[in-house]
Amino acid sequence: MSFCLGIIPARGCSKGVVDKNIRLLGGIPLIIRTLQCATNSVLLNDFIVTTDSKKIKDVVEDFGFTIPFLRPQELAGDQSKTIDVVIHALNWYETNNKQHVDYVVLLQPTSPLRLPSDIDDGIQILKKNKKSFSLISCYVSNTHPNIMYNLSRDGVLIPYDNVGEITRRQDLDKVYVRNGAIYVTERDFLIEKRRMICDQPVPLTMERKRSVNIDEELDFVLAESLYNHLNDN
Repeated sequence: MSFCLGIIPARGCSKGVVDKNIRLLGGIPLIIRTLQCATNSVLLNDFIVTTDSKKIKDVVEDFGFTIPFLRPQELAGDQSKTIDVVIHALNWYETNNKQHVDYVVLLQPTSPLRLPSDIDDGIQILKKNKKSFSLISCYVSNTHPNIMYNLSRDGVLIPYDNVGEITRRQDLDKVYVRNGAIYVTERDFLIEKRRMICDQPVPLTMERKRSVNIDEELDFVLAESLYNHLNDN
């Protein structure tokens, strides 16, 4: 039986939204929302938080969860890569728990509207797929590259997608946007390639209204509005 480990990364120094990983949404810190979501997943065998922040650690432990270590200094800077943080946490977990992991599930606290069923659906989809090493959650965008432009050095707009002019939206192919909520990756691929996402990942399509990813203050305003909307219905 395959073992699925959730890894929840939470940096202490966030610039777009100060202390965003412990910012309250509906009275609960973002990171706690992700921990509760992971707890209620059926297919996650275990999960671990990796942080460099004593402040985040204290908040997490106040809610009854455990953080077994603080990241080493070399993984705590602005230039630290998520993949290095994930591999460090994975290696720590396997070594200290004497447990081989088959699938790694990356859950970022900045996606507070995901559901436990989203996690389980993502794991099931990748397990059943024999042609890909990873899965990403996404939503169908209503903004198509066909209406986007690059700005040239001459100050004129150049079509981003040179497929010719299409004026009816229903004639456009669907485009999928990664929403940052869930990444599922085969452990051996992740270690060998040092990547969370392979060249052709499979999708978990989520509702757009649950796909908010908090990176700046406006995103938090949107998250609060969507949270209230979802909980009023």
